[in-house]
Amino acid sequence: MRGWRGRQFLLVGWMALIFWMSSDSQSGERSLELVSSGFWGGWWSAWGLDLQWIDYLVRKAAHVGEYAVLFALWRWNGFSARSAWAASLAYALSDEFHQLWVPERSGSLSDVGIDAGGMALAHLLWSPCLEPLLQRVEKWGSRDRNRGASQESGQTL
Repeated sequence: MRGWRGRQFLLVGWMALIFWMSSDSQSGERSLELVSSGFWGGWWSAWGLDLQWIDYLVRKAAHVGEYAVLFALWRWNGFSARSAWAASLAYALSDEFHQLWVPERSGSLSDVGIDAGGMALAHLLWSPCLEPLLQRVEKWGSRDRNRGASQESGQTL
């Protein structure tokens, strides 16, 4: 991904993915199938755990992950922490509102609270972990671009 445009593309793409996933009226059945099938199904039953509860935890963990990534992408695009919070929270609210119109889905303010938990996690991890990692990603990308440019001109690095 090249610089600013690449980061914008990732941000918009991630928002589109969240919207698409929340448009799936069968997501509840799909996640329960995933949790109860194959390798995973054996573990849950061996430990005597309720599959509905495990499915609930997996789905809520997905909310945390989705919005942690969204917050981090806003920050990576140069937004302050406050602006990233506001934009991510507004998107979480609009996503839950959108789900009111999807058959078999419902909007939930508690899901917005869980989404905010993901934002808080990304906020806590931003300076010590995420920001340095994303800076390295950009450095690697610029190194590859420089290598490509120097090879085209016949120079070596």
